[in-house]
Amino acid sequence: MLPNQLFETAGASLIRTHELLRGGLRERDIASMQRVGELFRVRRGYYVRQSTWDDALPELRHAIAIVAAHRATHTGPVFSHRSASVVHGWPVWSAWLTRAPGNPRQVQTTSSVPGAGKLTATRERHLAALDDDDIVLASPAPGSNQLHHTSPERTLFDLARAEPFSVALVAADAHLHETASTGRKVDALQVAGWRARMQARSSAYAGRPGVRAVRMLARHADPWAESPLETISRLRFLQLGISVETQVSVPAPDGRKYFVDFYAPELGFWGECDGKSKYVGAEVNRHSTAELLYAEKRRHDWIAGTTNLRGIRWGVREVLTRDRFARHLEAHGVAVPGLPSPLLEPETRWFLAKLP
Repeated sequence: MLPNQLFETAGASLIRTHELLRGGLRERDIASMQRVGELFRVRRGYYVRQSTWDDALPELRHAIAIVAAHRATHTGPVFSHRSASVVHGWPVWSAWLTRAPGNPRQVQTTSSVPGAGKLTATRERHLAALDDDDIVLASPAPGSNQLHHTSPERTLFDLARAEPFSVALVAADAHLHETASTGRKVDALQVAGWRARMQARSSAYAGRPGVRAVRMLARHADPWAESPLETISRLRFLQLGISVETQVSVPAPDGRKYFVDFYAPELGFWGECDGKSKYVGAEVNRHSTAELLYAEKRRHDWIAGTTNLRGIRWGVREVLTRDRFARHLEAHGVAVPGLPSPLLEPETRWFLAKLP
């Protein structure tokens, strides 16, 4: 769901206490509806139908919490970290990216006011100074009130320092893919400028916690990645010391081009990320699963035959950990070094080796 649609749905889902009272309910009726599972309290004074909350994906739940927090204040907080990521439309709430995905009901904000760094059930306040360029005022949905949130680069800086590196890398890839690529073309100058600005941010905060992760993000974010699964697969290859090319073209039989996610001719393979949605998502509305599988098999056989390389496929289950991905590759005959390549910078090798 696009950010505009997400926040439009979120805003329409919220019910204020005074609306319930105006409809004839009493305070005890509202409390009773919570107990029996008809209403869910997002925060004080704001509810949604329990069924709406139960059916919503984490991104929508968090968008609901953001809109409620925004409407509950007169000045409006500056949303940051994962909350800002949702406004930007980045997929940071994929449950498999981290074993502790967080509470979607709890929004994250940043303020320079002393005493702002407090944690409650519905809000995590970060204490930090924000430059004018770090704050964006935008309407995430048509007709909605404008809310303050951190800029893309400030948000990525915060994510790298505060969240698991996998979450920050997925967000950075999504940002670069959206802003620096068009189709199969990437604006190299725009990417280089982004890397330089992120490195400058890390230099300005030298010696502070999490800054090394910002440097790693600046070096290794990739605009070619088209999904979180591709991002984490690339991270696993780096951790295991396997050099791969991404989004490599192979001539197709009809004169067009096939693109493979990962290409490693020196090791004798090419690789594809296969998420479950590829076979059970929207595509199935237009084609049967059998048709999709048959077309994919013909594509796979053509690429394997014309490149003389074996094709390896994997999904989320295989990339959940570095060791599990290593075993999957080894089962397909790939020699896995197991440690980051000595060709990488020493700091990068150390960082990748220490990642949990």
